[in-house]
Amino acid sequence: MDTIKVSVVDTSGKFDLTEWATCLVRLDEIEVSSVDDIVEKVSRRCIAREAMLERLDIFAHGKGGIFRIGDDWIGSVHAPGDDPLITFGGLQTFFSDDGIIVLCVCEAGQNDATLLKFSRIVGVPVYATTGDVSPNMSFSNFGWWWGPTVAAFPDGTFARGMSVRIPVDPWEGPQS
Repeated sequence: MDTIKVSVVDTSGKFDLTEWATCLVRLDEIEVSSVDDIVEKVSRRCIAREAMLERLDIFAHGKGGIFRIGDDWIGSVHAPGDDPLITFGGLQTFFSDDGIIVLCVCEAGQNDATLLKFSRIVGVPVYATTGDVSPNMSFSNFGWWWGPTVAAFPDGTFARGMSVRIPVDPWEGPQS
């Protein structure tokens, strides 16, 4: 089966220059307003294109290891059964064997526990940065990352530092 790369951009708030510019420098991205919206729209794209997810890039705002997609806050404290992260499990069957998630979210990499939980829920590695992200400053895959890259894996392992590289096709150019 074919594989696809999908970018989703949280456009749920009032006009946001960063979100607007992120959409401007990407082609075929999906605009989303919640975690439910991500799962629904990405699933539909996979079904329509008869393809598995090779990579899901998520562009949203974050700080201190917590990020939001619409009114859904990821990495903060939730009542049992009310964590929007669990909803991402609906995408697990759409990922290819070597699928990954890339969080293009400022400081998302500062919350090891959330990244590990996310990775276990979806069954694929999750990559993030501990610093800021400037997604609209570059036409490369993920924009410019101003901090170390971290990776959480479904088996519960975690990696950080210079040795962590997001797997990309050579034709996609250097990582910023």
